[in-house]
Amino acid sequence: MNNLLLNNSKLLSRIEKAKRLPEWSEQYPPYIEAHFHDGILVYWRNREIPQAIYCDSYPEWQAPPSIIEILFDNQLVFVKVKDKVILNRLPSRHVRF
Repeated sequence: MNNLLLNNSKLLSRIEKAKRLPEWSEQYPPYIEAHFHDGILVYWRNREIPQAIYCDSYPEWQAPPSIIEILFDNQLVFVKVKDKVILNRLPSRHVRF
């Protein structure tokens, strides 16, 4: 297991819990979608308030994030550590990372 995960027991616990859940159904789009890069919020969208979107980006010179997390309605649906996908519960219609 990657050292980044071993040092983050809270995230590791959330991943293990999410692995027991089914793929997120595309019939029920999330009300709130959030993306985190190395624990920093970079994207947030609330379906009920379309004009309230937060989106940030990394400068081109900065290294890519080590950990990417995607949450739908506060449920972990995707985790990527470095180049390895650890959890992928995204609906099949989504582009796979």
